Amino acid sequence: MKNAEFQLQGVGDPRLAVHATSSLPAWLWSTDGTRVLWANPVGAGLFDARNGAVLAAKSFGPANPHRRQVAQLAGRLPPTGAMRLERLRGFGASFGGLMTCACARLNFPNGGAGILIVATEASGRVMPLVERLQRLVEGIDTPIAAFARDGMFVGGSDAARSLLGFRNLSEAGLDTARSDAL
Repeated sequence: MKNAEFQLQGVGDPRLAVHATSSLPAWLWSTDGTRVLWANPVGAGLFDARNGAVLAAKSFGPANPHRRQVAQLAGRLPPTGAMRLERLRGFGASFGGLMTCACARLNFPNGGAGILIVATEASGRVMPLVERLQRLVEGIDTPIAAFARDGMFVGGSDAARSLLGFRNLSEAGLDTARSDAL
C-alpha cells in the first residue's frame, strides 16, 4: 500500500479508526520497523512530526531502537491480530523508561501487514481534540474534512478546502447528516 492509502486507511479501517482521534499515541509500523505507515496526531507528535503523513515519509535506520523493537515484535506477535501488552522503550515513555503498549499484527487485504502499537497512557501535554482533528486530516492527499460536534468546520486537507464553500454543516444543509452521525 502507498503512503496516501495508509493515511486514508487510518480513518476507514475500524482497527485503526478507533485510535485516529485518541489522546493516546498510536502507530502502525512496517513489519521490519523501517517506517511508520500510519500514526494518529499524538503519535506523530511524539516523533516531532506535524502529522502522520510527515512521519510516514521518514525512514528509520538499523541503529534506531524503535526499529529494532518493532522488528522483534513482528516475529513474536500472533498473526490473528490479537492485542498483546508489551513494555517498550520510548513510545512516549520518559527518557530511558518503559511504556506499556497494546500491540498487534494487522494483516491487510492486499497481503501487506503492519504492527499496531498503542500506548496505554498519555505522556506530556494532552493535545486538544480540535488540534487532533486538524492534524489528522491535514496530511491526506484526497478531499477530507473534520467537523466538531456542533457542526463547525475545524480542519481539512488542502484538496478539501477548495471544495468547501461553507464554515459549518448547517450552512450546507447537512444538519440531518450531522444528527445521524452523532
